[in-house]
Amino acid sequence: MADYWSKDNFKLNDALNGELWDNSPMLHRLAHSANGMPQSCDAGLQQAMIDPGFTKIRTWVPDLVGKDWQDKEAVIVVGSAYAPFIGEHSSRVATMSLNEYVSCINFEDFQQTFLRKVVQRDQNYYGKIPGKLPQYCEARHLVVTDLCKGSFCVRGEHTGSGDRYVGGDKTAEQHCERFEMYTERSAMSDFTWRRIMGSESSTILALGRIAEHGLLRLFAHHGMDIAHSATGTLWTLTTTKAGKWVQAYADHRRTIGQWIETGDYWLILDIQRDRSWKVYVRSHPNARRRPV
Repeated sequence: MADYWSKDNFKLNDALNGELWDNSPMLHRLAHSANGMPQSCDAGLQQAMIDPGFTKIRTWVPDLVGKDWQDKEAVIVVGSAYAPFIGEHSSRVATMSLNEYVSCINFEDFQQTFLRKVVQRDQNYYGKIPGKLPQYCEARHLVVTDLCKGSFCVRGEHTGSGDRYVGGDKTAEQHCERFEMYTERSAMSDFTWRRIMGSESSTILALGRIAEHGLLRLFAHHGMDIAHSATGTLWTLTTTKAGKWVQAYADHRRTIGQWIETGDYWLILDIQRDRSWKVYVRSHPNARRRPV
């Protein structure tokens, strides 16, 4: 697995990642202010919850971008949010320490450390991604990103080294309004959109129900037509309050298990730009039960 995720396959100086790295602490504060939510909270991004008083906000997480990510052969993989990965405050095995995080002098430095300490060692998430792709894709043609550009989580148990943080889709469901604030009512959605539009790729893989629903909402907000590939049935955006969409399937008639069984996908059409995308839906790599 380490060879697939070698830094030699990835573009470490990607311009959009540089913009995210430089501006995300400011954008984080703006998102809280604009939505009337305090900086201090029980649910949010691990990058902003570690320091007492929330005075230090660490950068959001840059995308993993293959060297040829803009080619037509590329596949864009989208999850819901990064799992907590700061070692002293996470329960997973593949982590980087807080000192390693704050010592990164730029986003290229961060990505090399993140690839080595987190991605290459994480068999439960990154190790399973190649097997979930709808078609074979070399790492240099791959993009891996998330709707939420940080580790969305809540505080868990307190240990000798500090608080542990609990992430995952269930955490997003339980704190759906806050999750929506980050993914739809902040600059994060713009970064996701620009990543998709910056590639000639027409293949997208959504990992899990929240990623699927969030992606369809993103395309709908930008005026795209969305239809089921086999039936042609159109999907329309439903207005929800307080982030309740996070708790629901994009279409209650089409579960993840059915997407896998049939091989169908969402067809996205951009008439103005003469572009289209196929959005395949697969279970989250960390899902512990058979997809339904």
